[in-house]
Amino acid sequence: MEITETQLAELSSLHEKLKQAHAILVAEVKRKDLELKQLNERYQRLNNTKIIKLMRKYWVLKKKRVKGIT
Repeated sequence: MEITETQLAELSSLHEKLKQAHAILVAEVKRKDLELKQLNERYQRLNNTKIIKLMRKYWVLKKKRVKGIT
């Protein structure tokens, strides 16, 4: 089976379209990955802030208990 020039041109065109689609998909995945990383960092900071606030409350309560104020 021999490939004609027309078929070769079509294959070449399809190959280029696939390469472009792949590049778009890769860019989209990278963008989504960056978004997720940023969200993760944001929620990690929020979580750390909540933990710090809870620890402060814990230490205040512990301090009061040590002094005998319960």
